[in-house]
Amino acid sequence: MRKLSDFDYMLDTYDSQDQILEDLRKEFVNSFPIDYIRNQMTISEYIEGKGNKDSFCNRLERELAGLGSIKGATASKFGIYYSQKNQKYVINKVWQTPEGYPDLLSSFKKLRKSIADLIEAGGRNDKVAIQAHPLATMVKMKILSVYYPEKYLNIFSERMLNYFGYQFYGDSFPLNASRFEKQQKLLKLKDSDEATKKWNNIKFGNYLYHLFPYAYELGKENLDNGYKNYSKIHFIQIKPQPPRKKEPKFPVAYDKQAIEFSQKKTVRKVQGLSKIDHIAKQKTAIDMGYLGEKEVVAYEQARLVKYPDLQRKIKWQSQVSDAIGYDILSFEKDGTPRQIEVKSTTAKISEKFDFILTENERLHALTLPNYWIYRVFDVKNKPVIYKIKNPLKNELAHLKPIKYQATIKVRDIR
Repeated sequence: MRKLSDFDYMLDTYDSQDQILEDLRKEFVNSFPIDYIRNQMTISEYIEGKGNKDSFCNRLERELAGLGSIKGATASKFGIYYSQKNQKYVINKVWQTPEGYPDLLSSFKKLRKSIADLIEAGGRNDKVAIQAHPLATMVKMKILSVYYPEKYLNIFSERMLNYFGYQFYGDSFPLNASRFEKQQKLLKLKDSDEATKKWNNIKFGNYLYHLFPYAYELGKENLDNGYKNYSKIHFIQIKPQPPRKKEPKFPVAYDKQAIEFSQKKTVRKVQGLSKIDHIAKQKTAIDMGYLGEKEVVAYEQARLVKYPDLQRKIKWQSQVSDAIGYDILSFEKDGTPRQIEVKSTTAKISEKFDFILTENERLHALTLPNYWIYRVFDVKNKPVIYKIKNPLKNELAHLKPIKYQATIKVRDIR
């Protein structure tokens, strides 16, 4: 069995953001106290699919994503949801009241009472009631970890628990145990380690992802494959690799200024016809974008470390919506908002580079008062960030249309 202390060299590079996450957690719990859930919460305050960003389900899954991911399964995991495709409410069988001819309001009252019962059972450590509760396992574990972070771990996926458990316990980790029992095995590691024993469980759960970043790839496979049975997968234990002392910490960031330049016209020659795997290409772009944005969030947190009030307000906007027009909301030291669009690449640093800009991003760049481009080079190895204040406003960026939206109107042939 391995110890957490084998990985102590990773402590210095861990940015837990625990105060920010704790503020989000408390705000959620204060918005939805147990008695309010049981007696007053309306279906519009709970439901997924109606576009209410402040709903219980939307905040639990998206706003509190830093407290553990429950993405991947469909909205049916919440018991009752609104189907955009069919334009109607959908009630899972277990919550249908009366059976056969369910009434939406009666069914929702049954569900909200059951959620309140679950939270109370979590408070008294009633494992039998928790295990028997019919809400989707991922959701009920997320709820319990949000309301009782001192009792439950913010890792809910069977595969993630097995992966992290295997890193320390190897083949002796009990794969057939319940998820709650697996959580307790991991928490024993936390409580027996000098560096982590005073941490809350959210900080510790996120630390495991910091120690073993390959877990993010496993999480993406969960999303892609819908939480299939991965019992045949054989995990590999990651060996501790302390960094060389002389190596700089990454990401390294530099302020850069856009300058005028002449754009030579070039004619692209077609070398041959080949089939482009657009799905693989898009997945690579999404993965690169996520890694780059993650590096920028960490950099901005470090930049504002002496301004905790501003640091807590940093928002990873692209995780909320792609329509906002930029990826990260950060701040100047005087409190002025800084809107950051992140463009990532695996290429090495260069003083001249190009990237794809959507029309929505272009329009926001022209209207936002403090818009920045952060170019993240070598994003998968040793990230280097170039910070460029809005190069579009003074026409210092050469724009070339490479896609068109075509609109046509047709009629029957006469």
